[in-house]
Amino acid sequence: MGWREKTAGLDAEVRDKMSSTESPAWLCEFCNSSGVRLYDLSLGQRRGDMYRCEKCLSCQIKTPFAAADLEEFYRTSYFSEQPWELHKARVLAFDYLEKVRPHVVRAGARNSLALEIGAGYGFFADLVPSKLGMRLDVVEPSQSCRDFILRRHGSGREGKLVESLAELRGCETYDNAFAFHVTEHLQRLGPFLADASAVLRMGGRISILTPNASSKSFINSGERWGWACPNQHYEFLSTKIPPEYFAKFGLRVVECKDVAPASIHYPSMVHAKLHRIRLHRGEPSSQVGKLASKMMTAAATPFAQNREGFSLLPIERTLAAGRSPKDELLLVLEKVAR
Repeated sequence: MGWREKTAGLDAEVRDKMSSTESPAWLCEFCNSSGVRLYDLSLGQRRGDMYRCEKCLSCQIKTPFAAADLEEFYRTSYFSEQPWELHKARVLAFDYLEKVRPHVVRAGARNSLALEIGAGYGFFADLVPSKLGMRLDVVEPSQSCRDFILRRHGSGREGKLVESLAELRGCETYDNAFAFHVTEHLQRLGPFLADASAVLRMGGRISILTPNASSKSFINSGERWGWACPNQHYEFLSTKIPPEYFAKFGLRVVECKDVAPASIHYPSMVHAKLHRIRLHRGEPSSQVGKLASKMMTAAATPFAQNREGFSLLPIERTLAAGRSPKDELLLVLEKVAR
């Protein structure tokens, strides 16, 4: 079954789930269709609206926040050097690697050059030279994350480490680019794809992992979904975005499919529940409440990693395997002549 057909049966169900009225004032970035309002979004004290396209099922903020405010948030605030977050990032690096490995372009063995966009703590970047045999440059907007990467590697780190993808625009040297859970933080995908296409050589590929807007659990749960995160996620892609949209940026769809996320990542049942409690009720005010919250999070840790670094929560794995469409989206795009 093709990637366009896998979610064909969802259209009627989506309309049943969404009780909001259609808003002709909002048009989808990807297919120019109208949609329905889902829930409130926020950036600090600012408020916005999340809409779902009734045709391709993708979701986007209606009126984007000021780009400068969003960039400032990720430059200065989006970083948590907590043991659990570091542990989760190490596990996810292996999960991401296995999902994109079949789609990696190999050109000239170790002469291949790759780029990770939004590297966070840099654990996936650590794997690329040894596991994929490629040199890797890194784009990371957060100053704190860049400082963390440099502290870990010191002066021995190879490859570029820059703040913005625009700094590399036009070099056209990369065989592969990777963006893991980056695009949901954007407000519009187009500018990102334009910059990514500009740094890929002809035939180069960008592999994207992101929450799946056409996920069954997202359609059922809406704002309560573990990956909704309305205070930092402003756009969700779906498997039904027309290939013609990507063609505008000189990109051809190689793969677009739903995949099961690592159990340690949202929408894990345990951690999604904790996230919702903190989001809607705030952090516990009492010392007992804070201790209980930390104990609940810590209790899940022993189940979260096996020898190689993959998540290992059997119940959640079983549920994820049986869910369709699954919660994560793998999108692989290849640069072609326009």
